[in-house]
Amino acid sequence: MAPEKGKTVDSTAAHIDAFAPPEEKATAGGPSAIPVALVWAMSGAAAGVGLGAWAQTIGLVKSLVPEGLGGAVLWFVLGAIAFRTERHYANRKKELLDGRGRLVRPLSAWLVTVPMALGAAGFLALALAALLRTGSSTPILIFVLAMIGMVGVSRPVIGSRSLARAVEMLDAGRVAESQQRMLWIEAAPWWTANVRSMAALNLGFIALTQQRLDDAANWYNRANRGRDRALACTGLALVRALQGDVEEAERQLTRAGKSGEGRHAQAEIDGVRLLVALRRDGAEEAARLGDRLRNPNSGGLFLGLLACAHARQGNESAAKEVLEEHAAREMIDSVFGDVVPELRELKWVGDVG
Repeated sequence: MAPEKGKTVDSTAAHIDAFAPPEEKATAGGPSAIPVALVWAMSGAAAGVGLGAWAQTIGLVKSLVPEGLGGAVLWFVLGAIAFRTERHYANRKKELLDGRGRLVRPLSAWLVTVPMALGAAGFLALALAALLRTGSSTPILIFVLAMIGMVGVSRPVIGSRSLARAVEMLDAGRVAESQQRMLWIEAAPWWTANVRSMAALNLGFIALTQQRLDDAANWYNRANRGRDRALACTGLALVRALQGDVEEAERQLTRAGKSGEGRHAQAEIDGVRLLVALRRDGAEEAARLGDRLRNPNSGGLFLGLLACAHARQGNESAAKEVLEEHAAREMIDSVFGDVVPELRELKWVGDVG
């Protein structure tokens, strides 16, 4: 699944989200300066201790504590400054959807790679100094374990940044290039399960817009391994509904609603539920359901299908009233206006199309 135009998925993106979730700005749960500054402080401490170890070897210092503490304090301050600088320039970037359906601007990878490189240099200097003193290989082993830990910590940030870059390509219309990058991310075992599932969600969206429904179903199934099971199940439900299997679509909607992320995908769930009702129960029941579920957060797919239900009943005035919503008009004019047959019916209503 993907976000509405201007609301790209990472997180997910010139494409339209057929299933726009409520727009929720990141608040205290968004990126914070403290964790970043602490990572920089730990790296600064490692660099200070490593430098101090060599100074101690040649007799310049007697204790490593001042060097380690000084490095931690200095790099804590530098980390906080780096975070504020990065956030200032990040305001020029497009907001992406995170795993909780919030609009955020992901952290740049350099905020992790810079302190990681510094810390690695510090640990290496310390290990070599210890090796020189003791002649034991234990310090090198400790260095290797420290590097494994640092890589593990940095994986989510670097992976998310790589995925965000692929989504930015998609948003710029470079579909083939974006798709290749996402295929690489989804298949790479070193990225986290959540990053790979988000790549699968975007690949499912691309396949859906290209009307490759079997491929889209496969990608949404693969996306189920991450945190975004609600979006994956809802995407699969849409595919099954378009294929005419409304019973399977309902099963997937039930799974989406019961998942922990269901409330973040409620607008998408409502849109597919309305499509199922329109195809299974007819226009009258669908219009009744749609009028009951309609709310300020309703997405473009939901509104378009509600307009379709009213139009099929011959209630053109009600259809036009729904289509006054910008999200509905944008959805019908988007690629989904061709993917979902019911939306194609609305090209003649009012000024739409």
